Amino acid sequence: MGPETDDLRGGRRAASSVTIREAEPRDAAPVAGLLGELGYPSTPEQAAERLERIAADATTWVVVADAGGELAGLAALHVQNLLERDEPGCEVAGLVVGQRFRRRGIGELLMQALEDEARRRGGRVMVLNTAHRRADAHAFYEALGYEHTGRRYAKDLQSLGRDRTAAARKEGDHGGTRGSPVKPSEATAPSCPLLRSSGRCRLRRGT
Repeated sequence: MGPETDDLRGGRRAASSVTIREAEPRDAAPVAGLLGELGYPSTPEQAAERLERIAADATTWVVVADAGGELAGLAALHVQNLLERDEPGCEVAGLVVGQRFRRRGIGELLMQALEDEARRRGGRVMVLNTAHRRADAHAFYEALGYEHTGRRYAKDLQSLGRDRTAAARKEGDHGGTRGSPVKPSEATAPSCPLLRSSGRCRLRRGT
């Protein structure tokens, strides 16, 4: 996850004509386009369904950068209760600035909006994920005061169900005993707020 990229190191025009506001249902099509630039291809219908789901979920907050009626970028904040701390955990769940609008300070405006909302909700620390290959994103976040504090690990929780289903079909094709049906809990996962239709389960996020 990265800003794609809104460089703070120089050569940037001020984003004086940009308004940061909450995402609305009418933003579905441009949101889908921005998600595609971030590496999560989505249809306008998928984006609309996710935005609707987020609107009913107080733990996730999505804002967009409106540049004279065009969506220049978006950012998402996820807030969750933590076992190890009294204050809530706050995570940058998504950030992207459209190709045509980069190097204008829009990414910084979006991050500022997320940080302000996190503080308002009682958060003390903001965390985020960014892929190893995104050197530009690393520089962006470090310029904003973020530190590299650890590693991120991921596991496909649906692969077990797919593997078992494939093995069962293979046994059946060869006349063996067909395996037990895959339980719904093994084959499915809850929906993720914005980036994907498949779910992401958070234990703890780091950079």
